[in-house]
Amino acid sequence: MKLITKDLSPTVKLLLSIAILMTSISFASLFMSFLKDYPLLYQAIGTLFMFGLSSWICIKLFIKDFKTNFSKPQNTILILWAIILPIAIIPLNDFLTFEGQNAISQKLLQSNSFPQFLIVTLVLGVLPAITEELFFRGVIQNNFKELTKNTLFAVILTSVFFSLMHFELYAFLPRFLLSLCLGLLLVATNNLWIPILCHFINNLCVCIFYYLHNLGIIPSPDSTTYFQHPILIILSGVILILFFFHLYKLKRRIK
Repeated sequence: MKLITKDLSPTVKLLLSIAILMTSISFASLFMSFLKDYPLLYQAIGTLFMFGLSSWICIKLFIKDFKTNFSKPQNTILILWAIILPIAIIPLNDFLTFEGQNAISQKLLQSNSFPQFLIVTLVLGVLPAITEELFFRGVIQNNFKELTKNTLFAVILTSVFFSLMHFELYAFLPRFLLSLCLGLLLVATNNLWIPILCHFINNLCVCIFYYLHNLGIIPSPDSTTYFQHPILIILSGVILILFFFHLYKLKRRIK
């Protein structure tokens, strides 16, 4: 597939990237309509088609040297932030989430054996973390940065798009917040594996809550049952502010 970056404006590249995503979603829907009785395949094929295929096409067409998105992180503390942050902000995310749940995901999460848990974690944790970060952070954020000439604005616009493209308005705010953190981690480290790690841990937390509930260890898979104390919500917000402050202190490529 031939690189066509030189011939296109940032606006056209952005619009084409979105068009490629929408086309991939349409193709995925054709296959997924036959797989609703097989939730694992439904979710896996949907994720790979929608975001995996879109990422591959866009990277081949528009990004000259994608390897620069995997530079060695110069600050290992940011790796710790990628691990801690998705856990620490659970109370704040729960507070910002309206009631709702994706039916297919909820059906998938009904695993009560460890092998099933590993498979569900692969489908709901690993695949979305890799493919979505490749597309939203690796492609779309790069497109917005070229278009706006402003890294922080690109992160914000990407976060809005990321949250909207999940088609679950009840979770718009927490997804926007998560995406903001993911985008800033990429900016600060210039390494996509860092937001991928953070995204995976965020998804893993959901899988673990459901798995423990299915085993009868905890009474509810809903994290709001355990983390909605005002002190925890405030502490969660403080940790998020500390993360932003740490990035500000680093003064890394955020202009």
